[in-house]
Amino acid sequence: MAGGAASAARAWQTKPFTGRVVRLNTRGNAMSLSMQLFYPSDDGTTLDHHYFAIKPVNIVGRSFGQHMDETTIARGLACGLNVPPGFHVVATLIFAGKAAIDAAVTAIGPAVADIANFYNRMPQMLLGEVLASDRSN
Repeated sequence: MAGGAASAARAWQTKPFTGRVVRLNTRGNAMSLSMQLFYPSDDGTTLDHHYFAIKPVNIVGRSFGQHMDETTIARGLACGLNVPPGFHVVATLIFAGKAAIDAAVTAIGPAVADIANFYNRMPQMLLGEVLASDRSN
């Protein structure tokens, strides 16, 4: 890392965040993987928040919840003063590693089949490596 980037990385490694220390994957060690589902709120999109909070969450839990370490679902509120959110919902699913996410993907069928019942498009998906976490374990 260049001097400035290395200094910034060291600062992040010890920066308090929600009362815990942020861990960074700076050595290339295996860390968790994430699957993020973005439901854009572009013109013409609709998402049934009531249905989403009940049925899809339960389907995901039953279908591949045993493979997940953590789940976070955020409902978009705003992107600034008088600016509507860019997303209805963003769901983040965290997995211990490749084997766990591979097992989840093989069981994703029922969750994908249910999307049309609450959202009128397909969500955007990002599979990624967790580079930083404030989890204590």
